[in-house]
Amino acid sequence: MCAAINIVKYRLQNPEPHRERFQQNCFVAVPEALPVPLVERWRKQAQAMTRYARTVTRREAGFELAYRVVTGEDIRAHWQELFAFYNDDSLLDWIRIITDDKTTGVSPHIQSALNLNILDSKDCLYRWHFDAVSYTAILYLTDVRPQDGGALRLVANCEPHLPPDLSTAKIVEICPSAGTLVLMDGTRCYHSVTPMLQEMRRFSIPLVFPNSEAAARPLGLDSYLYDTAA
Repeated sequence: MCAAINIVKYRLQNPEPHRERFQQNCFVAVPEALPVPLVERWRKQAQAMTRYARTVTRREAGFELAYRVVTGEDIRAHWQELFAFYNDDSLLDWIRIITDDKTTGVSPHIQSALNLNILDSKDCLYRWHFDAVSYTAILYLTDVRPQDGGALRLVANCEPHLPPDLSTAKIVEICPSAGTLVLMDGTRCYHSVTPMLQEMRRFSIPLVFPNSEAAARPLGLDSYLYDTAA
């Protein structure tokens, strides 16, 4: 139960108030989920980690994707504190309470289990998509302001992996502050990032927590995600 959860180590907010909102919307945004000193330290570490970033570009069927990413194996090797956070029982219990899904666990696919996503130019694009499995938690290390671009857009409560008609769908736009953790069922939240309007670095850390339905994860997904394509 909540009282038994070790939320002190990272001072995660009490998960209970967010459970009902997640059940209604398939996502929840939790501002100040982590303390400011930790977020500031990790933002500096993210800056140092950009040396390991790879560029991903993909153009297919009218969709474009262009961003830089540090993948899970590099985070495991060079950012051990973040990797420990991903594997910490207190975080996993926090997510299980909000999602009300006890089958949730960490991903065995290290490359895509946790990433550092970097959008740092007006050429960066992060297209509309569903995630392969539930659930995804996105930790923001930089403020997202409407005038800068890079906001998270999503359409909630979709049928799993069935794209909605964006001309009529209700699109929610979120501009998280640094330290915000957005938790969503990425198989039911169609989501993208608005174009970057300023030349600045936007750091976000997606953390993947598959549930019992993850057996349907496509083979070769990591190769598809991270191999650079024209």
